[in-house]
Amino acid sequence: MNFLKIENKLKYIFKNKNLLLQAISHKSYTNLNNERLEFLGDSILNFIFSKYLYDKYINFSEGDMSKIRSFLINSKLILKISKKIKLNNFIRYKNLNNISNSIIENTFESIIAAIYLDSNYNLIKVEEFIINIYIKYLKLISNISLKIVKNFKSNLQEICNKLSSCPVYSVDKILLNKKYNKKIFYVKCDLIINNIKLSKIAFGLNIKDAEKLFAKKMISFMKYKKII
Repeated sequence: MNFLKIENKLKYIFKNKNLLLQAISHKSYTNLNNERLEFLGDSILNFIFSKYLYDKYINFSEGDMSKIRSFLINSKLILKISKKIKLNNFIRYKNLNNISNSIIENTFESIIAAIYLDSNYNLIKVEEFIINIYIKYLKLISNISLKIVKNFKSNLQEICNKLSSCPVYSVDKILLNKKYNKKIFYVKCDLIINNIKLSKIAFGLNIKDAEKLFAKKMISFMKYKKII
């Protein structure tokens, strides 16, 4: 078994080659297979992306993060990534000409678990591996998210123009997130529509992000109150 080839594809060097060997071994090939690793890897992948989205998109709701995570752990995307690194060429299976997509996907998750065990339960190492291999799709999500949030602010301004109103933004407070050593900006915005004053507060890593999130919240609130 040429470990170097697959390690170059994964961009991770295993200390314990037996873990890598087990991760790419299907139960049809040997008793020491990747079934248990796949179970662990699936959970780790879910956790890593949950943590990544929670840390990176501090303004996103639980629903927003769930949708993005579902996209990232979708079997079709896992298969696409696995085939890109030609993982199917390394799988130990009884019939190499008939490897199903699910076997390829499960092998990818098994490798995640193997890296976790090989690195002495180091989730940072696992996160580095996952982020590196998913980088193209994470950038795509970041760009889409920025466009969506940006559109909310533009949409709110258009709505206010039609209602002869104008959003007035002000910084409510600035707090330091000690865990990540980052400033969190809390922005307040006031609107007067039909002689009713509406106020909301949103937060972000900078004032612009907070204003954009406020716009999203306010549009949802106005729809709920049937103002628009």
